[in-house]
Amino acid sequence: MNGGPGAHRGCSLVAAAAAVTDAEAVIGYGHRHGRRGGDRLSSPDTDAARRQTTPGSRCVKILMISSEVLPFAKAGGLGDMVSALSVELGRLGHDVRIVLPRYYSVDSSRLRRLEHPLGVPMGIEEEWCGVATATLPGSEVPVYFLDNQELFGRDGIYGTRSGPEFNDNLRRFTLLSRGALQLAKMLGWTPDVVHGHDWPAALAPVFLNTLEREGFFADTASMLTIHNLAHQGLFPKEELEHTMLGWEQFHGAGFEYHDRVNLLQAGLRNADVLTTVSPTYAEEIQTPEFGERLDGLLRHRSPDLFGVLNGMDYELWDPENDRYLAAPFSAERLDGK
Repeated sequence: MNGGPGAHRGCSLVAAAAAVTDAEAVIGYGHRHGRRGGDRLSSPDTDAARRQTTPGSRCVKILMISSEVLPFAKAGGLGDMVSALSVELGRLGHDVRIVLPRYYSVDSSRLRRLEHPLGVPMGIEEEWCGVATATLPGSEVPVYFLDNQELFGRDGIYGTRSGPEFNDNLRRFTLLSRGALQLAKMLGWTPDVVHGHDWPAALAPVFLNTLEREGFFADTASMLTIHNLAHQGLFPKEELEHTMLGWEQFHGAGFEYHDRVNLLQAGLRNADVLTTVSPTYAEEIQTPEFGERLDGLLRHRSPDLFGVLNGMDYELWDPENDRYLAAPFSAERLDGK
């Protein structure tokens, strides 16, 4: 994800993690020198920082915010990627912490509950969450679960088979993004980078650029990864009140989309750096054919948009040791394939 040699090479998790780390170090540099989301990060000083930054050269504190994390919650490839990337970043020596809703499907008996509840300002009221923790398998990466029965204690992540989208999804995922930032404050842990994934976490960079611009997160940079541009988080504009953002931010923060709220669009406007799942996809989404009506914005942000080829967890997807295969095989032994 940087402009240096080899930034887009390789498909292993190590390469992807190193690229993410590189970009995180760069945006941290730009952020500390007075830049905020939407400002161009391509300049002589940040280009020099890119050349001088060695991936993994320092411990970066990374707050991952996602609606899916394998093995706890998964509707598609997002859960696989967030989990595997977090594990690899941890192996590289970085302090990675993940925040995820505690859906009904997540067995609370396997989690360790924190003593104090978490208050999250939302709209004209405050939502309260229990907080529980677990560790990603095969790692020391902690996962924090926001437990709010009204908003998260139901079957389905985004909706059900009979109704693919819950009608209160804006409120639900406002709680995820704002709650993740509130949790960091409660823990006394200031991340260097907040890394959100897709529209459910797209409010995080908006909050960092508005309500949290000063104070605890003043030196925190933001990254937003686009996994699927087709899903953008569209809602009636009246629901913006759940975010605690004033109406001036409907246009000012980039929410307005044909007189509706578009969460992903606002995230793309506000994040310091944008990433997506491959160099090819990064190019495609800047065209009218594949840009889902956001191609103009993405072309405007193109200096800060990087494609990193998704990696693979070679341990999890090793066909030689996959207990779900009737006939395990390897490159050297293809018997039964």
